Amino acid sequence: MLTSLDLRGVHLVGCSYGGWLTFNQAVHAPERLAAITLIEPANVFARPSVKFKLTVLALLPGAPRKLTRRAMAWAFGNTAVGDPMYPIVDLIVAGAHDFRALGTSPAPVYPNDAVLAALRIPTLVLFGGRSVYHDAVAAEHPDEVNNRILGFVQSVDRQ
Repeated sequence: MLTSLDLRGVHLVGCSYGGWLTFNQAVHAPERLAAITLIEPANVFARPSVKFKLTVLALLPGAPRKLTRRAMAWAFGNTAVGDPMYPIVDLIVAGAHDFRALGTSPAPVYPNDAVLAALRIPTLVLFGGRSVYHDAVAAEHPDEVNNRILGFVQSVDRQ
């Protein structure tokens, strides 16, 4: 996409699987990037827990929608109607049940230490701490997350 739009100096932000994709853009084609921000990147700095792997089973084809919803709600801190993460859980459930392109996206591969050490793009990494997968930091504290990202981008641009 960056190439087809001829974009350069991009500040790329990704969360979860998007964080893994952002990281891999920086590893394999960094020339169009100014900096990256990784929010709870999947499988970049740590391997997924057993709980994470078990919860992902609820996303597989054939899993009942009710089971998928319960598993994802649990993973995102037992979200309920009105919770900021509720629409995100609904989106994941809809994607798991209504979009069946299983296997068309690359599975996140854990990078070794040499790959991590070779990264030369300015990088901001934000981690949460309460969820099985990810803390709802972006939904619960959007102003704080946005301010951190904007401050990081401004510091990179000043260099």
